[in-house]
Amino acid sequence: MAIEQDERSIAEMRAQITKQEQLVAELRSVVAEREKSVAEIVAKFSSVPAEAALMREIVCLSERVQDMRSSLSWKVTSPFREANRFFLRTFSARYRKERRARKALQTPLSGSLSSDAKLSASAKSQIETGPGPDIVYVIGCWPGESKRYRVFNAVEALTSRGYRVEVLREEHMGRIEARGWRPAAIVFFRTPESHLTASCIGYAKRHSIKTFFDIDDLVFEPDLVDQIDGFQLLPESERATYIEGVRRYRAFLLETDAVIGSTKPLVAALAALGKPAYLVPNTYNRIQSEKAEVLLQKKKAARDFLKIGYFSGSRTHNQDFAVAAPAILRLLEEFPSLRLLVVGELDLPSGFDSFSGRVERLDFMPYQKMQEELADCDINIAPLVIGNPFNEAKSELKWFEAALLAVPCVVSKTEPYEIAVADGTTGMLAASEAEWYEKLKMLIEDASLRQRIGEGARQAALSSWGQEALCAKLLDVLPLKDVSPSSRALPVNTDRKKIDWIIPGLILGGGGHRNILRAAYFLEQFGHDVGLIFTGVEESASEIRALLHEHFYPFQGQIKVYDGIFRYSDVLFATHWSTVYTALEARGMTGEIMYFIQDFEPMFAPMGTEYILAENTYRKGLYGISSGPWCAHVLRKDFNAEVDFFEFPIDRSVYFPRKRQKSEKNIIFFAKPDMPRRCYELGVAMLSEFHRLMPDVEIIFYGARNIDERQLDFPITLKGLMPTIHDLAQAYSDADLGVVFSTTNPSLVPYEMMACGTPVVDLDRAGNEVNYDGRNDIALLADPEPKLMARQMASLLKNRDELSSRAQRGLELTSRMPDELGMAKRVEELVLNRLRQGVRKVA
Repeated sequence: MAIEQDERSIAEMRAQITKQEQLVAELRSVVAEREKSVAEIVAKFSSVPAEAALMREIVCLSERVQDMRSSLSWKVTSPFREANRFFLRTFSARYRKERRARKALQTPLSGSLSSDAKLSASAKSQIETGPGPDIVYVIGCWPGESKRYRVFNAVEALTSRGYRVEVLREEHMGRIEARGWRPAAIVFFRTPESHLTASCIGYAKRHSIKTFFDIDDLVFEPDLVDQIDGFQLLPESERATYIEGVRRYRAFLLETDAVIGSTKPLVAALAALGKPAYLVPNTYNRIQSEKAEVLLQKKKAARDFLKIGYFSGSRTHNQDFAVAAPAILRLLEEFPSLRLLVVGELDLPSGFDSFSGRVERLDFMPYQKMQEELADCDINIAPLVIGNPFNEAKSELKWFEAALLAVPCVVSKTEPYEIAVADGTTGMLAASEAEWYEKLKMLIEDASLRQRIGEGARQAALSSWGQEALCAKLLDVLPLKDVSPSSRALPVNTDRKKIDWIIPGLILGGGGHRNILRAAYFLEQFGHDVGLIFTGVEESASEIRALLHEHFYPFQGQIKVYDGIFRYSDVLFATHWSTVYTALEARGMTGEIMYFIQDFEPMFAPMGTEYILAENTYRKGLYGISSGPWCAHVLRKDFNAEVDFFEFPIDRSVYFPRKRQKSEKNIIFFAKPDMPRRCYELGVAMLSEFHRLMPDVEIIFYGARNIDERQLDFPITLKGLMPTIHDLAQAYSDADLGVVFSTTNPSLVPYEMMACGTPVVDLDRAGNEVNYDGRNDIALLADPEPKLMARQMASLLKNRDELSSRAQRGLELTSRMPDELGMAKRVEELVLNRLRQGVRKVA
């Protein structure tokens, strides 16, 4: 018998081993597929000239992933990862099921809903499909600043006229066909030939969509790559890859209907390929223009030196700077008060070593910060090697960006600069070492000449290199004459700004999300161009819009799921510590990153990595707008952060003193066992002692469903989640005392209680009085030791005069608090005041 059992056991073990071996084989197959995918990604990036470094990073990352998968910690934590995946799958399915059930229950009552709270079938259909864009831009080269000049400035110009414009990364161009868009044109910026472009061009041809290839450098002629300074800096092993990328640019531009270049020489080179070629120059954007206005209003501090600025950018301008270097060295020798500022990468010739104390080096920086540094210069230079075909096609941007700030500029006499600059009037042209020395010396010695040329340059830049000029060019080139701009009427608002919000997830009914969406919605109603960018969501943009309309506000602006692309905006709001890091990726794409702060979020996590990362966001130098005064108080005191606040909004149509319906004494406790900062366990311990002291007072728990009364040693009335906010307001009005703990920023709960005439009990913690007008006679700030707190509450309930006084003072406090509209007006006021200051703090 024992032998038979052993044999069965052995057979079962063999079966389990076989099953495990099959599982291992399946995992190996999955790993092999992943490795194949990585290899394909590597192959893709290896063919793009600007991504050679990225290719190496991908290979390195692949190796690290393999090392990680082989580690003991990876194997040990495997069950936890699987449990997490199971939870996410289960929650997602349950969430969608519950949402469908709620909708089904609401259907018979739809007739009683307001027009703002429900969506008609036709409206939902409109939200699902939406109008397609008039123009689509596809970005094939993301690194660097070129996309700002060639794509996002164009988007700003066109959208200012009411046209709908969509921007896609190269890998997302398939969305055009997938979504059935029929734009008037697709503009491909520096996009190399690939299977994606072949499919997209085929779709465009089938639907008579005009296609353009846009480029701002002479990087489509393989025979000329050896004349590109940057190419010479590449290792020999990467040069073939770069040339292949240039070939792919050329191959694809020949597939498009027409080409667009940034300068006349570039357009001539494109036209020589037999394509219709158009000139659309680089320009500055509205943010640069407004920033320049602010900087020009500031008087330069008196100083005893002059500063020449050279803004290199990338490490491809060594030979260009060498054109002006001998003249600058002579001038540094002749003028002891002369200094040189170099911004970006540059290998300075050795002759500058002896002037190291007068040469300032700064790293590459976002363009708004660059404007500040440029405005502080007395003279700007833009040297290029004359006669080099690549340089002769370069644009005039270093001149017009200095001109916008009235800083006189000496530039090399290439064809684009010769066309743009009137020598001696709007700038200085130099074609030799002698001319560089002569022109710079004239400007150094003559302050009035610097001023006259700077002012002349600014007038020229304003008239020919801004958004109006760009829009006129685009409308001449793109087939938009038969396309009517969007007719969506907006209130006249001279302070209209583009304000985007990065929002983590979407919690239906979530107070934090409502606060964000309230501000965004009302800013839109005030006439601003508001956009919402959601991270960490499963829903599509159209589904999110429907949810917002159903559960929050009828928001009409742009909604997108984060895909790494930002539009140009005046303000980009981070709304959670995790979104700060996402927002920082948009530096250079927005006027200012601001922080919408609703709580001290490090305290949401145990002390560890997440706590530190959250805390670090308060050290990024971002201007903060906080919900209530407590966060502003903490961040100013502990982080020296610049933070203003708005008061919590009270809906007085709901929260007001109602006629009492309960005669017996009762206290109401905001019980949230799943929210540690609301100190549920502390409240339970206190209420246990309170019941011993005053057993006749009813204790009401509300705020959560997951409360087990059997675990309590005192009786309660469990309300869970109130059916409606009106039921909640009635419960507040019926209560003799409201207990709500705020260990971090308070929610609206204590204020809504006070607005209903209910005295509030909160914790006596450092700084908590800030939440109650800096006073201790409004809310009872009780000792956090449970027994002491229970005695303080019992004493207050027995003192009817003190109870009435605190209730009255609570009503007075909340009467001064804004409604939703007033709260949003305060947010708008803070945003506009900040922008008017012209402060652009960059983390």
